[in-house]
Amino acid sequence: MTLVAPAPVRWLVAILMDALLAFPTLLLALVALTVLKASLFTLAISLGLANVAPYARVAAAALRAALSQPHIEGAQSIGAGRLGILTRHVFRRRCHAGRLCSVIFGWILIYGAALAFLGLSGDPSQPDWGTMLAQGQRTITQTPWLALAPGAMLTLSVWLANVFADQVGKSPY
Repeated sequence: MTLVAPAPVRWLVAILMDALLAFPTLLLALVALTVLKASLFTLAISLGLANVAPYARVAAAALRAALSQPHIEGAQSIGAGRLGILTRHVFRRRCHAGRLCSVIFGWILIYGAALAFLGLSGDPSQPDWGTMLAQGQRTITQTPWLALAPGAMLTLSVWLANVFADQVGKSPY
C-alpha cells in the first residue's frame, strides 16, 4: 500500500510547481491584477495563488520525510489504513509549513503594499499601507509622518511575522 500519489501525478504537479516558481511572485500578481478587475479580493487571490508553489514544495518534502520513518512501516504492517496513518502519524508531526506560512505572510504584506502603492488594490479610499505610502510620498517634504508611519507599521508587521516564524520553529511539538 502506498500513501502517495502515482508517479505521473507527482511528476505533473512537480512540473507545474516548478513553472510557478520560475516566475516572480510580484509579476504573477501584477499580471493577474491587470487581467482581472483590480480589487482587494483579486489582490488577495492573486498573491495567494502566486505563493502556492513554495507551500506545495515544503508540504511534499515534509510528507516524503514523514513517510520514510520506521513507525509508518510498522503501522502499515499491523494493518493501519491510509487515512489512519496520515491523520495519526503524519499530520500530527511537526511540520515546517507553519514557519513558511509566517515568512511568506511577511512577503505578502510587502507585495500587497507594493501593488497598492501602484494603485492596483481597487478602491483607493480603503485604508491600506501601500495607498497611505503613495499619498504620503506626495507630501513627504511638508509632512513626513504621513509616509513614515505606514512604512514603520509595515516594517513592524513583517518583523513580527518573522519573529512568530522563529517561535513556531522553536516549538517542542
